[in-house]
Amino acid sequence: MTNRDLLLLTFLHGTIGTRASPVYDMGAARIDPNLCSRRKLNAMPTHDEMYDEAIRLKDQGNLDEAATKLLAIIAEAPTHSLSHSALAVVMQKLGKFDEAIAHAKKVVELEPNDPFSFAQLSVICQRCGRITEAEDALARNQTMSAQRRH
Repeated sequence: MTNRDLLLLTFLHGTIGTRASPVYDMGAARIDPNLCSRRKLNAMPTHDEMYDEAIRLKDQGNLDEAATKLLAIIAEAPTHSLSHSALAVVMQKLGKFDEAIAHAKKVVELEPNDPFSFAQLSVICQRCGRITEAEDALARNQTMSAQRRH
C-alpha cells in the first residue's frame, strides 16, 4: 500500500489530524498507523479470507453456507482455483454431482500442470459414480507424477 493509498483511506475514515493515537507526519497529512490495517478500516475481506471462512463453514457441516461463500468468490474471481477445488468437494457432499465434476474439471483447466488437480478430479468422479472418468483422470495423474520424478 502506498502512502497515497494510506492518505486516501485515512481521509475517507476521518482520521487525518486526530490525536487519539500516534501519527506519522507525511508532509501536510498525518496518518494514524493504527488505522492502516484492513480490518480496522472495515474493508471487504479478500478472496483468501472468504475461502478460509468457507472452509470453516464446511468443516462445521454448514455445506450450503460454504457453497454460497465459495460461489461468491468465483463470481468475483473466476480463476480462484482453491475455491473451485473446495466447491467440487462441497457439491459432491451435497449430492450435486454434475456441479462437483464441473468444478473439479475447472481446477484441471486452471492448473493443468498440477498432478493433484487430476487426482482430485479422479476422486470426485469416483465418488459421483463416474468410474471411467475417474480412471482416466487417475491415469493422467500417474503419468504426470512419473514425469516429475524423472
